[in-house]
Amino acid sequence: MGLGVLGQDAAEVLARIGFDVAGWGATKKSLRGIACFAG
Repeated sequence: MGLGVLGQDAAEVLARIGFDVAGWGATKKSLRGIACFAG
């Protein structure tokens, strides 16, 4: 999942309701409950 503005909101909701979530962004991010990758 992309971690732009829309993707970050979706990822946070999915993580909050119990899904395992991983996302990628152009810049490094630290989001609780989400495995974040950048590059």
